[in-house]
Amino acid sequence: MDLRVRTERPADGEVVLHVTGSIDIESRHELLHAASESFTDDIAAWVVDLSQVTFMDSTGIAALVLVSNDAEDNESRFVVRNPSPTVQRILEVTGLLERWPDD
Repeated sequence: MDLRVRTERPADGEVVLHVTGSIDIESRHELLHAASESFTDDIAAWVVDLSQVTFMDSTGIAALVLVSNDAEDNESRFVVRNPSPTVQRILEVTGLLERWPDD
């Protein structure tokens, strides 16, 4: 399945990336592109909705880390919202679930 990322700005200073499909070596650039396209200095929170992600490999994890680091560099919060069971397990095993709160 291809990766699709829909960007939404529901509240002042919040950007939500709704991610659907697989985040892997072939598709991670879509996520990184969407994040960079939505970047502005006034973002208070980057929210990544992973409820529709069916697969994620190490390059997908790396892509999320890059977006998280960009948020941190911008003094913004990085939040993982509704990770699918597959992604939830990956984030638990890697310890990233503790680093990235689920709002």
